Amino acid sequence: MLKCINANSSEFIVILDPHWRGHLSELRELDIQDRLVCPSCHQPVRTRAGKIKRWHFAHKHLQNCPFQNESLLLLQTRAALYEWLLDHYGADKVTVEKIMPDLPFPRHIDCWVEQEQGPVLYWIFDTRRPPEERKKIQEGFKTPGLHPHSLFTTSMLNPDEHEPLHLYLTTTEREFMQLSPFDELVRGYTFTPGKTLHYLDADANTLISYRNLHLVHPPQEFSGSRLATSLEKVHPVPETGEFVHPGEQDRLVKYQAEAQKRQEKQQRTLPYLLKQSNRPSGEQESTPAMPSPTTHKPSPEAQSSPFSKAGVCKVCSISTYDWITYDGKTGKCLCRNCYNKVNP
Repeated sequence: MLKCINANSSEFIVILDPHWRGHLSELRELDIQDRLVCPSCHQPVRTRAGKIKRWHFAHKHLQNCPFQNESLLLLQTRAALYEWLLDHYGADKVTVEKIMPDLPFPRHIDCWVEQEQGPVLYWIFDTRRPPEERKKIQEGFKTPGLHPHSLFTTSMLNPDEHEPLHLYLTTTEREFMQLSPFDELVRGYTFTPGKTLHYLDADANTLISYRNLHLVHPPQEFSGSRLATSLEKVHPVPETGEFVHPGEQDRLVKYQAEAQKRQEKQQRTLPYLLKQSNRPSGEQESTPAMPSPTTHKPSPEAQSSPFSKAGVCKVCSISTYDWITYDGKTGKCLCRNCYNKVNP
């Protein structure tokens, strides 16, 4: 654990607080007196402050305590995350190992940031978790006003040795993938954005993110775009705490501006095309007469897509497999040819 209680003063002590770098002898003296106790079970803990591993506290005796069986990897990852958050939010807003008895979480929360827009929560996974525990975490994530984020240790990272962008995901990873606006930047051939997973390598102090993860082979093989950045170069979205790699924020702003322009152009042009398609053919002097409805054979591109239904274009009335949007209730679609007239 990274935090304990001083039994003399009832104050919390975070061992990574820079203050204790110059007062380590005081901590060791409290340790000898058994005045440092666990926040959960209130049993004595010892100070682990060596030169190689990150400083932490450990129970002096085996107890039935949620802190007792935490792996060293989990502690190292939590410490790296906590120090990163301190740099961006400050010690007055960041709490490590926060206990929230009113929320259904199965243990303490790794890191917590107080924000006006709502608290930001970070939950670290160092191994796959059982179904009942995953359910409690998911219920906690749904707390109104909360901005939750999942983070995995690199011990859970399992890429395909032949396809580096392909990952084999456990049920825990699949259930805690999260939608991110940055998935839009790497949509590629897919029609809808995928989801994001973040892994933190505490030893190398590197954040590895997979954006736009899509299932390629059920149930566990996924493919996405990989980013690896030194943690000191990664920034959080201030309001939500989302991890942002260098350049992603600028690209997202540009992408959203371009998408807004395309949408505005469609809103101006589509009503005109619809009006033209509803006129008798003799009145459509400025456009060629529409051919009688036929069904286009699906192109190789369409055959390889997940859409296998033909739709009747609401603009040109042609039945086609090569559509951009499709309404399953009416069978109406917007075909690629008409779309390209609007978006040359």
